[in-house]
Formats: sequence, C-alpha cells, structure tokens
Amino acid sequence: MTKWIFAIINTICLIIIILFTAIELPTFNYAFYNYEYNKNSAFEIVGISSYDLEKVTIKLMDYMKDDAEDLEVYANINGVNREFFNNLEKSHMVDVKNLFQIGYAIRNIAVVVFFITFLCAFVYKKRPALREYAKSFISIILIFVTACGGLVLVILSNFDKYFTIFHEIFFDNDMWILDPATDLLINIVPLPFFIDIFKVVISLFFLAAIVMMIISIVYLKSVNNKQEVRE
Repeated sequence: MTKWIFAIINTICLIIIILFTAIELPTFNYAFYNYEYNKNSAFEIVGISSYDLEKVTIKLMDYMKDDAEDLEVYANINGVNREFFNNLEKSHMVDVKNLFQIGYAIRNIAVVVFFITFLCAFVYKKRPALREYAKSFISIILIFVTACGGLVLVILSNFDKYFTIFHEIFFDNDMWILDPATDLLINIVPLPFFIDIFKVVISLFFLAAIVMMIISIVYLKSVNNKQEVRE
C-alpha cells in the first residue's frame, strides 16, 4: 500500500512538472512570439520595428521570470519614441508575474517531492517498487489525458468564453480587460496568440506524457520478460 501511495504522489508530481514545463517553453521563447507577431500583423498594427518589438518582448519575458524589476521600456511607435507599456498594462503584468511565480514555486515543490518519492522506491526492493511507479503513471496519465482531451475540445469550441473565465478565476480585478485602441499589449498578444500558445502547451504536454507512458510500458515489458526467463 505504501508503495502505491508513493507511486501516485510521484506520478502527480511528474504531471505537474511536465505541465509547467510545457507552459514555460513557448512562453519564454522569442521565436514563438516572432512567429505570432508576423502571423497576426503585430508590427503593422502597432507601428513598431522588429528590433524594437524584440526589445519589448525580451523585457516582458524577463519581467515575468522576475529577472527585471519593472516594465519600463521605450520603443519607436509610429515615429514617436515613447514608453511602450502604460500604467494599466503594468498593473496587469504585476498580477501575471505573481501568477508565474506561484507556478514556479509549485513546480519546484513538485520536483523536490518527485525525487524524494522516487528515491523512496529504493527503500523497497528496486524492481518491484519501480514497477508500481510505472503502473501508476500509465493508469493516472491515461485518465488525466482522456479528461484533458475532452476539456481541451470544450475550451477550443469557445476559447474567448473560457479565456474570460480563466481571468475571472485567477485575477481579482478587471485590469486584464485591455482596449486595443489604447493598450499596445493586447495588440501584440491578441486572442489568436493565446489560442496558439494554448495549442502548443497542450501538444507539448500530450507528447511528453505519451513518451513517458511508452517508456513505462517498455520498462514493464522488460521486467516481465526477465521475470519469465528466470522462472
């Protein structure tokens, strides 16, 4: 029973690690932003050069990672050198940064607990305990992926609606409601940007989960084959 408890905790931690890593990869990848900027005509809509928007984006990413103290960055917008982010955008990004810092803390705790529970497998006989871990991962990830698959389809059927619900749950103010006429942030990362990043995150998560599940299945088969040979 104890082995199963450790195995379940280990699996949940691994799922958290995979999920947050899948979120982090596109969120802090300028190549992804640049692709979206071109796709959504952000340079033309904002009236900014690729050099200046790259500078703004790197500042934004550094701020979300808590590697920058503020969001003060200037850019040439339609021929006028001005500060890119206004006070409303800065206030909203404070909330966004805090959300990311909470996410980092959760992932870091999950990493620690994952390794602790993994090492606990060696308190028992190595092979039987790891077998339980592999079985646990396969069972839980199948349930999780199936449930997530249905949820993803529901969200994509009306992304705008569920994107709004997400903000209402995780933000206790309305500073996330930006106006494209006055707020440049919503022009560089409009709704299609978030739809695409959502798809990338889900794809990365599912891919990593499937790879881990295949590894677990291969491991179980190898263990069973060795056991049959010995018998």
